[in-house]
Parts: sequence; C-alpha cells; structure tokens
Amino acid sequence: MKVRAYAITLVALTFGAHSARAQCRPAAVPQGDPQLVNTLRERLRANGIETQPAPSCPAVRVQVAQRGQQVHLRVTDAYERLGEREVQDVATAAAIIESWTLQEIEAGSMPADAQPPAPVVTAAPWFGVGAAFRTAMTEQSSTWMGATVSGCARLAWSCLGATVGYAQDIEATGASSTDDYHVRQLDARATAEVPRAIAGFIMTPGVSVGYGLQWIDSQHLDAHMQPFTETDTSHALRAGAHLRIARALAGRVSIFTELAADQSLVHSGTVVGPQTWFGLSLGARFGSP
Repeated sequence: MKVRAYAITLVALTFGAHSARAQCRPAAVPQGDPQLVNTLRERLRANGIETQPAPSCPAVRVQVAQRGQQVHLRVTDAYERLGEREVQDVATAAAIIESWTLQEIEAGSMPADAQPPAPVVTAAPWFGVGAAFRTAMTEQSSTWMGATVSGCARLAWSCLGATVGYAQDIEATGASSTDDYHVRQLDARATAEVPRAIAGFIMTPGVSVGYGLQWIDSQHLDAHMQPFTETDTSHALRAGAHLRIARALAGRVSIFTELAADQSLVHSGTVVGPQTWFGLSLGARFGSP
C-alpha cells in the first residue's frame, strides 16, 4: 500500500509539473546595456513575450550590447544552443528573439523519435579582407591604375587594419604623356575606420598613414647618342582619408566602392614623382563589410 501511495503521488506531481509547464508562455530575459534592455523589454512585451517568466518555465537568455550603429545579440535557449547576430535596430533584435522563444519545446512533450534541432550559430564576422581595382589622378593630372589589398579587425565601434597598394602611371594624361619617364608606386599603410550601417549599406569613413615607395624611370641619351634608362627612388611618409560604401551579398561577401585621397607629408630622393592622389576603387570583400 505504501509503495502504491508513493507511485500515485509521483504521478500526480509529474502530471502537475507538465500541466504547469504547458501553461508557460514564450519568454526571454534580456541583459546587458540598460537602455537597450529597457527598450527590448517593451518590444517583447508588446509582442506577447514574457520578460519575467515563472521559475518553472523555460526562457531564452539574451545578452545585448551596442556596437557602433549595430545591436549585438547573444542568445542562449533552454538547450544551451547559442546564436550571435548583429542587427540594425532593436525592432529586428526583438523579432529574432521572438523566433527563438517560439522554438522552445518542452522535452517531455516531444514525440519519442524527435530530437531538439541542432544549434544554429551565426556569429557576426569580426574581421574583413578585401581586394580592389584602383584608378587615380595626381596633382600633375597624370592618370594611374593599380590594385589594393586591405583588411581590418573590429575593435568596439572601430575597425583597425592595414592596406597595401600598387599603381603605375599609364602615361595617358598630364606631364607624363609627353615626357620620357615612367613612375610606379608601392605603399603600405595602417588604417583606422568607423563602419556605420545606413539604409542597407555600410558606410565606412577612415584615415591611413604609412610608407610610400616610388620608382621613377627616365630615358636619357649617352655620349654616343644611345638611349638608356635611369631609375631613381623616392621614399615618403604618406597620409590619407577614404570613404568606402559596401553592400552585402550572399554569405559574408560584399561589393564596395571607395573614394580616397592621400598625400606625401615628408619625402626624400633626388627625383620626386607625384605627391597627391585622388582615387576611386571597385572591389569585393569577405567578412565584415
């Protein structure tokens, strides 16, 4: 009789627990930036999501933080599945959290052959690397063409990195179109940028500073009137500013255009080529736009 009583009590408690959980509403508990948390709670409550669930009810845990113009989410559900996203605003964040709360399934109510869905991790990229074709014009009205490779890593609201570029005078316009000399330049500079999301695009203003090396090939005639080429080099400390406008495509790939200008601050060499550039680049980028 005593064993039977215990069995009846256990069944009653189990049934009561399942009944109580069956009455649980979708719930999420935001934490982090106080202002974002308050706004997010209001949004969730307006959508019928509890933000203070009962102790016996499952709830999604959310860490929220402001990163520049974007909102960073770190979501963990009752199965310890983890997802990370960066979104444009709190309304989008609330919609994503709501979708997670609707996936909360009580283990005891699932069919025997069902399993919780696999974790979905969509970590926001913290870095970006890109390559671009570049065309430019100098203060001498000469036209240049070349390419750049760049990259940066996110640090709070900024992106710190470097760019390496190569270009040469195509001798089509300006002083070099009539003179017998040819100029090439290689530059390597550190960059600091501030990405901003605006109307579906990523606007990234930035500054750069670094080293520039020019090769100046000039044509001469020797004592026997035979042509020969003499190469001089020029070294410079260069600084500039740029504005990149990117649009994300499939996956983590984006395309971009970039307006840039840079100038030689200090230079050395017996022969010095153009010192100021105004350029336009078109390229593709992987990772953070």
